Amino acid sequence: MRERILAAAEELFSARGFAATSVREIGRCCGVTDAAVFYYFPTKQDILSALLKGPEMEPFQPAPGPFDPAATADMVLEVFYRWLEQPALHRILAIQAFDGDSTAQGFTAQMIESFMSVVGPMLRPVCRERTQEVLYTLLISTSGAMYGAMLRDPAGYAEALRAPGARARLREIVLLALPVEGAR
Repeated sequence: MRERILAAAEELFSARGFAATSVREIGRCCGVTDAAVFYYFPTKQDILSALLKGPEMEPFQPAPGPFDPAATADMVLEVFYRWLEQPALHRILAIQAFDGDSTAQGFTAQMIESFMSVVGPMLRPVCRERTQEVLYTLLISTSGAMYGAMLRDPAGYAEALRAPGARARLREIVLLALPVEGAR
């Protein structure tokens, strides 16, 4: 039942927003009473907190041998596309974070830290003191692509970003942010 409540909440929060969705509507959507929703989630904020969980990923380690920007770009995009598997989550997160919701802002900070910890070990050997700068550039360029697509097509942005042409453009953007031989 907990998963049904979360699925209904994700659908409603994504479509209508967190503030515009009541616990009663969540219960109605998944066929349970308000009391059943409150049994699993004492507050609506607890439902949001349960939804805001990203995929678990292990840090990427640098490949042996010389730095390979193409392989690195592919790994950065793998992280990006793993996050993109949750389009409703991103819509909810964007709305709530911009509305000043501390749970969403905290989750955004966790996402950034997760990205840094997953991609950072791969870049440190080549970027050295510029690792943080390169990581933020990668994060901003991939997030910008996602949120830009979300603004253009809220319902279909995730699919649009998976299209071969969009994937190739995003890969080019990532490659531009990566250090090239001789720039060390």
